[in-house]
Amino acid sequence: MVINILETKDLLELSLLKCKVCRRRLQSPILQVSGFANACGTCNSDTNAERNVDLEALLQKLYLPCNYAERGCEFEGNFDDVCIHEKVCRFQKIKCPLASYEQCDGHLDNIVEHMESKHPDNVLTVIGSHVSVKNPNVENTGVFYLLVAENLRFILRAELNVKRGRILYAFYCLNYNVNIDHLKISILLKYENTNCNVENIHVIQLGKGEVPRMFHEKDVVKLKYGILENFGCRDNITIKIDTAKSVTPETITAKLNESAVTSFYKCTKCSVTSKHIHYCSKTNAIVCCENCFKGGYQSHCGCSTDSMATYKSSNYSYNQAAHITIHFVIKLDEIKANTTFLCTNIGCNQQINGSDYEIHTKSQCRFRKVSCSFSTSTSCNWVGNFTDFISHLTKDHTDRVNQNSCEIVNSSGTSQQLCFIKDNKTFLQTYQISNNQQLAVTTRVIDGKEIEDRYKWLIYFKNSVNGCETLITNVCTNDEEKTIIDVTGYLTEVPFTFKVLFKRIGINSK
Repeated sequence: MVINILETKDLLELSLLKCKVCRRRLQSPILQVSGFANACGTCNSDTNAERNVDLEALLQKLYLPCNYAERGCEFEGNFDDVCIHEKVCRFQKIKCPLASYEQCDGHLDNIVEHMESKHPDNVLTVIGSHVSVKNPNVENTGVFYLLVAENLRFILRAELNVKRGRILYAFYCLNYNVNIDHLKISILLKYENTNCNVENIHVIQLGKGEVPRMFHEKDVVKLKYGILENFGCRDNITIKIDTAKSVTPETITAKLNESAVTSFYKCTKCSVTSKHIHYCSKTNAIVCCENCFKGGYQSHCGCSTDSMATYKSSNYSYNQAAHITIHFVIKLDEIKANTTFLCTNIGCNQQINGSDYEIHTKSQCRFRKVSCSFSTSTSCNWVGNFTDFISHLTKDHTDRVNQNSCEIVNSSGTSQQLCFIKDNKTFLQTYQISNNQQLAVTTRVIDGKEIEDRYKWLIYFKNSVNGCETLITNVCTNDEEKTIIDVTGYLTEVPFTFKVLFKRIGINSK
């Protein structure tokens, strides 16, 4: 049974439902403290308190209004739903970080609007990546600033500890729904040729409805007042905020989809399609491959490698220079796995996953450009689509397709080729004589199809002394395979002749 507390409003005034500390409605976990009073788990500091499970069960059966109903909120619901709602209710009052006595309505977004309208002197815009901030002093020991960097909002809180002679700095990001892993915040201290910069400052990302909390040891940067004096930063410090928010690696995804992967990833210097390519956000173009970049190559973008620092995110690693000039080190294996590209071979409209793109376009696509396999041995200059390749072989090279015998000149370095077409698959076999009485037999599948069965060639050599034929078996697998055959005693004929029989073996063989 659910009790509608709206119909029994007298219960709202019962101290049973209010926290002893914050005087607001209790929130789970509820703890029973001294004097039979109750407190929220977040408010209580009594280590001897016990959890009041019975009261929690009672509250679960109540249908409650929002605590800010008097201010106009009309939300109603069970206990858990109301507790969740109140954390983000736009009718709540949040303390302004610049003045603890001042209240502003709504959640965190309203703080930004409030500060920009009521405290414009404390709102600073980050131009490029730098902003100058006034330090606290003896008269004003605590300062707050709202830093606006592109679409990000930060609260900088600085306090002077006069007794210890140091200033504490803390940075809070108000954007609760933005990934800030790529951010880099630094305090720059420079005097003549001396640097003492504080880099990689921890940024506290506030959740929805949160406000900057009290200083915590792990959150702050501590700078001695004497150090600031020595660097001429007693009154002001320079904050550097490097953010790739406007030019993140994800923003080039559209460009990747519009481009052919073979042309997009080519280095501008060596024209090699590398696995790691530098992409410049300033010129929106490829710079060079990783090897050329490490070698000091500078492209037309003019970015200096010395001014860059390396960052990593979940999908990319990239280099970020001063201001907003960024060099992304594009990891092709990661990008390709999540990107599809249109095959660039004319006639093929297939969308290919990036990781399979090169295999498809170069060895599997039936519209790819190929040259004649016998171009070396016969000086054939034929070039065309693979769809016409088989017709070319059977028409113009009948003496080399599906032949049972092969002749090769008995001389070191000479070679011969035969082509076998079976089961709609095309095999090319090359025979080459070496100077140490050996015959190298290389078999290659040239149509890029998957080979489920295994094939073998029965190669017969005729001994010139006794006239007997010797059988040597060569097995072809999916990959290119080379077999070395010792033919000592058989190379007496000129030309050297042997018989080749083609056969399929395997589970599906007949």
